[in-house]
Amino acid sequence: MPPRGASGGKSKLSVKLAEGQLRATARREGTAPPTRAAVDEELARLGIVYGLDALAIERLCAGRVPAGTDLVIAQGISPKPGVPSRIEYAFVLPKENVSFTATEGDARVDFREGLLNSHVVAGTVVARKVAGRPGTPGKSVTGQSVPPPDPPEPALVAGENVQLGAGGATAIATADGLATLDGDRVVVIATCTVRAVNYASGNIHFDGPVIVRGDVEPGFSVSATGDIEVQGMVEGGRLLSGGNVIVRGGVRNGARVEAVESVSVRFADSGAILRAGGDVQIVTNAVRSSIAAGRSVTVGDTVSGADVLAGTRIEVSEAGGESAVRTTLEIRRDASDDRISKLRATLAHAETASAILDRAPAMKTSVVPRSQLSALKRLTAEQVQAHVKVRLVRAQLGLCGQWRVQDTFAGEVFVRRKVHRGVRVLIHAGLASRVEVDGGSRFQFAPVAPEGAA
Repeated sequence: MPPRGASGGKSKLSVKLAEGQLRATARREGTAPPTRAAVDEELARLGIVYGLDALAIERLCAGRVPAGTDLVIAQGISPKPGVPSRIEYAFVLPKENVSFTATEGDARVDFREGLLNSHVVAGTVVARKVAGRPGTPGKSVTGQSVPPPDPPEPALVAGENVQLGAGGATAIATADGLATLDGDRVVVIATCTVRAVNYASGNIHFDGPVIVRGDVEPGFSVSATGDIEVQGMVEGGRLLSGGNVIVRGGVRNGARVEAVESVSVRFADSGAILRAGGDVQIVTNAVRSSIAAGRSVTVGDTVSGADVLAGTRIEVSEAGGESAVRTTLEIRRDASDDRISKLRATLAHAETASAILDRAPAMKTSVVPRSQLSALKRLTAEQVQAHVKVRLVRAQLGLCGQWRVQDTFAGEVFVRRKVHRGVRVLIHAGLASRVEVDGGSRFQFAPVAPEGAA
């Protein structure tokens, strides 16, 4: 008896399901093609009822397919995968810190205002999970529905100072700070730490303390309501702090450093400007700079070609230089009614501006659209600077109050070593009397300029 499906000669038919029953293939062995009845019998045995290719089956039965060749005789429909869920962040991810878009609307973009991860307040939604879309089922050659594959489900993981909302679909800040990613965790950190302040970071505006591991490069700024520590140099940039400033390197090339409390730098040079409501400390030299402090200024080595102003005391090792460059050391206080009145008016204006900015819509309850990130960045900068200005004026008013109950003419300038020609010492707008002390010179207030005063 000839094999099943033979119409003469030897024939063997093999039909197989493949790709999860999404495809059926047929193969003949032998010299004779299979009959259509043999093919239908195999299809029925395997339950293949969908996506049959009549032309392919006809070719197979007509012998137009070489023996040993797999021929697709039925094809199902593959399921279409869905759109996976995604995490949407209310801050710019670290790898996206810089946007080199040439224009934004009709305004030029300041590349220095890089979109660094933004500051948030407690209660802000810092990230949320956006639901994906389900896929479309397929159909197998046996007529069965084939479910689509499950799309990957990203995990929204809460880290430091962040908690998940109901259902785990949102991440909410539990403290004020900087929203960012730590691995796959959403965190809010209380201190903003950056490697350097340059085009990679943009200007820093932070409601809290800031640490810069490297330099603040020319043209860039850091403003913070807390302390600022720069472990490198400040090269032509600007620091504005509502607390203290420490610069482990130097400040030069027209850089400006201003703090409500104290400023400490290694050196100041080339047009550097230092301003402090409290004390200024310079470890080595102050050359061709402008320095002012509400209380005291201390310079470890030489002051030359600089203007130094303090409220109570100036102490330096050496004043001036061999070339008789103009150097001014001055003690001056202004606690007049007129100054206090102006400061109070300035404070009222600053407090009003700060309150208006704080009430501005800062997207505190939803994720910030990317189109609004630049606007939020500017708002954050203005808020931080307004808060610091309020603190600065309050500190100045506090100093005026202290000065009013102190000796109006108190204060001194002490030079530990040499005072060179070209140095002018003023105490309360008058030339100071000079007393030689232990190889140095002490200057105090003199109502009438004494003969031979420096």
